[in-house]
Amino acid sequence: MVEARSTPAPGPALQAFLEARADTSPRPASEAGRVLATRLSGLLDAALVELTGPGTSHAVVAVGGYGRGEQQRHSDVDVMLLIPRGDEAAVVRTLYPLWDSGLKVGHSVRTVAHAGEAMQASIETFTALLDARLVTGNAALYEEFLAMLRKATKQHQGWARTALQERHVAVASKEPWQLLCSDVKNGRGGLRDIQTVHWLDACEALARGASIPPLPPVLLDAQERFFATRSAVHALSERPTDLYPPELHARIGEWLGVDGFEWAHEVYVAMREAEAAATRRLADGASARKFLGISIGRRTPPAAVAAASEGSPLANLRAVLRTLTPETSLDPLPRAAWLEELLPEWEILRARPHVAQFHIHPVDVHAARAVVEARRLMREDEFECDTPRVAAELARPDELLLAALLHDIGKGHTGDHSLAGAVIAERVASRAGLPPDEEARLVAAVREHLLLPNVATRRNIADREVIEDTARRVGDANTLRLLYLLSIADACASGPNVWSQWKAQLMRSLYVRVMAVLASGAPDAAMPRPEAIVEALAHRFPAE
Repeated sequence: MVEARSTPAPGPALQAFLEARADTSPRPASEAGRVLATRLSGLLDAALVELTGPGTSHAVVAVGGYGRGEQQRHSDVDVMLLIPRGDEAAVVRTLYPLWDSGLKVGHSVRTVAHAGEAMQASIETFTALLDARLVTGNAALYEEFLAMLRKATKQHQGWARTALQERHVAVASKEPWQLLCSDVKNGRGGLRDIQTVHWLDACEALARGASIPPLPPVLLDAQERFFATRSAVHALSERPTDLYPPELHARIGEWLGVDGFEWAHEVYVAMREAEAAATRRLADGASARKFLGISIGRRTPPAAVAAASEGSPLANLRAVLRTLTPETSLDPLPRAAWLEELLPEWEILRARPHVAQFHIHPVDVHAARAVVEARRLMREDEFECDTPRVAAELARPDELLLAALLHDIGKGHTGDHSLAGAVIAERVASRAGLPPDEEARLVAAVREHLLLPNVATRRNIADREVIEDTARRVGDANTLRLLYLLSIADACASGPNVWSQWKAQLMRSLYVRVMAVLASGAPDAAMPRPEAIVEALAHRFPAE
């Protein structure tokens, strides 16, 4: 028979917590992060003290995020009921009002010995207990637990490091490119990476019997931003989600009293800082370096380091573009002196949110992924686009990679980003000392990188005038090859719904028709002869 029980009204302390938790009114960013998390954690502490009462033989221990004082609106209530022995069911009854109030309670009932065994069962339990904090109850029993925790941590910190390394690598493999719709808790560069640094520090400190050190300032700043973002997301979505969707950026900014676009930019920067810090911390020690397969103390792709001896900034950049991989860092093109010299305009793109909803990456990540997609198109033929053959006919494959990196370089500037980008591309070509023909193709590729997809999907490609007009704008066969491959790489790098077999067929058909016109020389008839150009400009420039 199921025991019948009434549902009494929550006590004053629990009611205060529930009211604070339910409050979705906007608040300044400075009060939506750690300040709010600390307040909610304190109110929950008071509610558990109220529910437990005096003179209890067990200890109520906050663990996990609650143990760290990071309670948020839709956080679980993570508690461990530490008992000497006795009736577990009777102890659990103290939590009934939490369930009756609709809270999601993650609880365990353990003796000290059982807690020690649980620490070896999973990395989740291990890290949750690292953050254990006595809320109320048997303080002597809690001290006995702390003694066990120090001993267990000393014994198992090597295993814990390996488990955290494996999880870090798994997340990077699952999420190789930074996403606009990021998970600010479990995603790459989210709170879990900050907590990883904290857990490694905690393991070492507890094993030595020392105090756990605070996080470095850069991670405290990132953590504060993530807390405030989660508070806004929880309030606006009315559900326990940690996704930071682009469609909510403006509303989140309004809720926090900040500019939503700039806030998003800083969130993406903070995620890069968090991921970099976790990677460096996990790579401490020779075995860890071997496990992760990364260079320590440098957040640059291996190719950039190798290219440093080649001399020119252009050589460095080309070496990076040939070997760029997303797993190295959330920041696809880290700061470097040679990059600042060759391409200072890149800084505007760094971690810049995309405005168009079909994009799934920040602008710089999209550009870097376009480079990787361009390399793939040189090897693979997707949707029968014949891209490997077209790539083989390019005069210089490196031209495609550079064009892919720069195709959106005009974003962040006023006016049409393609036109602004063409001006920047010309500056970059001049700084790099590119030959005139290569410079002309690069500028044309950046200026016209939307030409083929726009014509293919918005105009009648069976119309001879449309084809001839497109051929005139392209100019020559090699530029057409460059634009064709760049357009496909751009689409593949934008999002899963941008490139499709339907669009591929239209693009391929347009390419073949425009190439046929260029091969026949038809556009040249409508263009002035070189001699006529020289004659027209003779009053301003020498003939040569």
